[in-house]
Amino acid sequence: MAEGTESGDPDPTQNPGLSRKELFELHQHYEGAAKDERDFFFRYLNFYIGLLSALLAVTFTGLFGLSRSSLDPLLKVPLLSGLLIGPILIIALSYVGFPVLEVCQRRFIEAWITTINIQEMLDLNSGTTLGEGIRPPKYKGTHNNEFIALFGPKHAKTLQVLEQADDEKWPLEKVLNKVLEKAGQLRMARNTFRLFRVAATFLGVVIATVMVLSIQSLST
Repeated sequence: MAEGTESGDPDPTQNPGLSRKELFELHQHYEGAAKDERDFFFRYLNFYIGLLSALLAVTFTGLFGLSRSSLDPLLKVPLLSGLLIGPILIIALSYVGFPVLEVCQRRFIEAWITTINIQEMLDLNSGTTLGEGIRPPKYKGTHNNEFIALFGPKHAKTLQVLEQADDEKWPLEKVLNKVLEKAGQLRMARNTFRLFRVAATFLGVVIATVMVLSIQSLST
């Protein structure tokens, strides 16, 4: 007999595997992690949208005020050059902010897919057995007599990916990458940041144009 077994220690060659209780604990952990990462994603998104909107509004207000003011062009030029900080910050923050959101989305998808895996391992996706005195739901789902209301795959691209993954037996890594590609929230954030960059670029061009006109007025 092995020395570790004689001393009462567990034999490292024997793998007892995960118990059902441990799987339930993992399911609870990853379900909570998915919720937390989704909350973080929208919290950071709201923060960046608020910050970029404020910078855009302040820069535009400053430009509008300077363009209508009767200040000497000699004073306007340095003030206008200072306003260029706004568009530069907007573009920089939009590039910095998106990777943060992408990390949150990746972690959410990882936790979400892991939760689905554990549900399958625990057979939680099978038909629900009703206890005594419990009536069937008024509106039943088409799969496993489910009573929790969920939209079908045709209503979300990520669910379409999961349905295709089931049919074609994709490996886990491919499922994660394909779901990330179709993630609607991440695509929305990417497009939002692009709009901010376009607005900041346009505003920067306007500021530069006003600066050139002010410099030209100095030479006349």
